[in-house]
Amino acid sequence: STDADVETLVGRRKDAQPLTEPIIAPIRTKRVYFRERSDPLPGTCITARPACLTAWSKLTHPDVPFSELTCERGLSVKCCPLSLLLPDSRGKSHPRQSDGHARASVLRRRTGRSLSPVRPLWLLVVSSCHRLMLMHRLRHLIDVDQRAWCTRRSRRVRRALAGVGLTARRRSVIFASSAFRKFAPRMDAGQFAERLWGDESEISAGGRARQAAAEDALFSSVFLEPVYKKPNVEAVCQELDVPISRSELKLNVRPLLRLVLRRFFSGWDPLVEAAVRHCPSPADAAAERVQRWYSGAENSDSDGGVCADMAACDPNGVLVIHATKLFPTPDASGFHVFGRVISGTLHAEQQVRVLGEQYTLADEEDSRTARVGRLWLLNAQYRVELSRVPAGNWVLIEGVDEPIAKTATITGADSACRRVLTYRPLQYNTASVVKVAVEPSLPSELPKMLDGLRKLSKSYPLLACRIEESGEHVIMGTGELYLDCALLDLRQLYADIEVKVADPVVAFAETVVETSSVKCFAETPNRRNKLTLIAEPLEKGIAEDIEAGGVSLSWPRKRVEILPAQIRLGSAGC
Repeated sequence: STDADVETLVGRRKDAQPLTEPIIAPIRTKRVYFRERSDPLPGTCITARPACLTAWSKLTHPDVPFSELTCERGLSVKCCPLSLLLPDSRGKSHPRQSDGHARASVLRRRTGRSLSPVRPLWLLVVSSCHRLMLMHRLRHLIDVDQRAWCTRRSRRVRRALAGVGLTARRRSVIFASSAFRKFAPRMDAGQFAERLWGDESEISAGGRARQAAAEDALFSSVFLEPVYKKPNVEAVCQELDVPISRSELKLNVRPLLRLVLRRFFSGWDPLVEAAVRHCPSPADAAAERVQRWYSGAENSDSDGGVCADMAACDPNGVLVIHATKLFPTPDASGFHVFGRVISGTLHAEQQVRVLGEQYTLADEEDSRTARVGRLWLLNAQYRVELSRVPAGNWVLIEGVDEPIAKTATITGADSACRRVLTYRPLQYNTASVVKVAVEPSLPSELPKMLDGLRKLSKSYPLLACRIEESGEHVIMGTGELYLDCALLDLRQLYADIEVKVADPVVAFAETVVETSSVKCFAETPNRRNKLTLIAEPLEKGIAEDIEAGGVSLSWPRKRVEILPAQIRLGSAGC
């Protein structure tokens, strides 16, 4: 450098920055650390699903507490994808992914079925088996769930412990029929599993079962009683070839039972084997996923082979990604997009088109071109960077979050992807019916709060932010706990300000029960035009069709006129 590049400042008697402030400020990461809150796999609050999946994750990550705080609270706060490489009972490793929407269910023995699944489940796991249960209670729980699932599809859940497992989450073990084959080595595994649920209490040397009373059922005598008998632990372990030392026999009851069960049942390998056997792979489930969620599945003949590529989960086909979730960056200034590659292969630094939920071939306004940044495999508390992701896999994408509000469809920018339509928005079995009004503590921080509300709406799929006629900023959620989590993120992550919160109330909606007796009218300022209105109830079934999405109030009038008369809204409503 020369003397002309040097600037000399004279007259300053103190530093411009205090000694506690660094000259180059580091990047401030905004996140709620593990000890304050955890991001576990989602599930209903009253089931033991987080605890079961925590025990599953300890098989590959024994030193990483993925959801320790969630198990302590007994509550799931946020979803968090998890990818594990787990072995089955034969020692073969299988990559398993779970985002909380897999077709598997954890049924708590004490509470029973708490949520009806939208689709039939492939696996049933009965948890909280840490106490000796009555046989008729267990059979009743499984029968109730099986009847509920069979109302939606003809496929029945097999009464085999390969598809129906029982767990004792406090013992970190799962029971399956493969562990009991030593009692009947000559009998087929499927037949033996079926007879475990019957009223047969004994198996003869030839492999035949003998009928007995319900209280002496085969499942109780073979499965429950040997597990919970304590007087003859050493003799039982010798008979079952379970190695145990003298010092281990002196343990307390619970640690000893956990140790024996782990060595006898081989950990969680049966659950992995059942998932591999009964849960379809991404390639096998691709056709059903396209038929259920893709909006252009009805016009598959004229889409240039887009549906065929997606149904085959073809990595060499047209690039289509269903983006379903937005995860904040470490500094909470933006978001990374999480989705599944339906077909094609996504590469880093690739040019793509982001299609919003309102995109159609006739109206391409809700679309934008973006360039993909880095790609990751999101695994709870850490990420693995990737260079490309083929069809059938999850991916976390950088650089395409700006035009996405809730969900989106990402496709290639070339001409072959011009016929791609959007995937339908996700459907939830809950609605945002509780609302709170918020305002910043300092009026000058209103722009920060508005920006935080926009980010908050992206982070929480069921959250809705709007402005009332009174000028209040209202946040709507599914419940008080949901809103409490959202407001914590608003204060600490997205806005970094203090806000005033009103008491939560239920959002009421006005309705019409009978035709108006008086006509209401409005006139223009020059009194030359008058608009007269009356209110009357809708025809029976129209409100249900609107809620189900069969009829939309945003449809043009020409489209409404071709509807059947029983669901036509009428010219006054259009």
